[in-house]
Amino acid sequence: MKYIKFFAGLLIAAFSLFIVFKKTDFYVISQIIRSANSYYLFLSLAFVGLNTVVKSLRWQTLLKYFSNFNLRDVLMSFSIGNMINMLLPFRSGDIVRVFTLSKQENMSKASILGTIVYEHVLDFLALSVLFSAAILTYNFPISRWIKFPTFFLTLGCGLFLISIFVFKDQIKKLEAWANDSKNGHSEFYYKIIRHFINYVVLNLSLFFSYKEYIKLFGYTIFIWIINGCWLYFLFLSLDPSFKYFFSVGEVSALLLSITLAVMIPSAPSYAGTLHLAVFIILRPTAIPPEVIISYAIMIHGSGTFMALMMGLINWLSSIKIKKVVMPRFRLRVLNEARKIQG
Repeated sequence: MKYIKFFAGLLIAAFSLFIVFKKTDFYVISQIIRSANSYYLFLSLAFVGLNTVVKSLRWQTLLKYFSNFNLRDVLMSFSIGNMINMLLPFRSGDIVRVFTLSKQENMSKASILGTIVYEHVLDFLALSVLFSAAILTYNFPISRWIKFPTFFLTLGCGLFLISIFVFKDQIKKLEAWANDSKNGHSEFYYKIIRHFINYVVLNLSLFFSYKEYIKLFGYTIFIWIINGCWLYFLFLSLDPSFKYFFSVGEVSALLLSITLAVMIPSAPSYAGTLHLAVFIILRPTAIPPEVIISYAIMIHGSGTFMALMMGLINWLSSIKIKKVVMPRFRLRVLNEARKIQG
């Protein structure tokens, strides 16, 4: 089944790339990318790095109920997981995040996984709010097959978050059922339900105050604003003279389409599906196809480059800490103990 999913992902990626790059003049594409404005390009990369830091801060806030994790450890786990997401399909990096961080405090892996699930719910809810605001404020071409799913997914995420907070006293009663030995069914779906109640619904609805909810949602809105700045300045690197119309509407539609596209199992680093999402959203505009394709390549390249670079740096630093810092610390402790004994 693993191999079937892997090859299915490759087929999806290959089909998406074929749709985007058919009848493409690669020489023109290369010239557009080479002539990119370096100032706006580096500015967009800076926003990608800032996004990783802010996401780590939000994750640290979610984890505070379980333990006071050091921001360095959270940033290291997040960066390494993000790097793995670019190298392997099916968001394997989220699992790596769980195992990497659980070793720091010997914490339940299911609890950490619950915070990651909540991250995704928050992300989609905040992004949908921004996207809905853009639809009401800006007039840009977008088909109904994007508008209606967005509305219903936004409504679903919003109702989920509101219900687990408003009805938290009633939901807490589920804890007794989930942990009652009389309900010890061995069926797989019962175990899934119990884990969801214990490590997602209960942990995320009962132990956050209004202030913490506002803080978490504020982080999430800020994350998507940072992502929007990344896409906006990256487009300016291709169009520094503002020749083509590119505003908040286009940015918000791109953010949503890219987010949905990377959920589709495909090749590593979301190749193909990401390019196709950018092409579908911007094709109805007046932007030439060559510029759209160049832009899609730069979005994919800049995101992948920063994820790999930050993940590699944090992975190497974690090895250095384990192999260099910890032995020196132990040696210092032994020397101090010998002095005391002597």
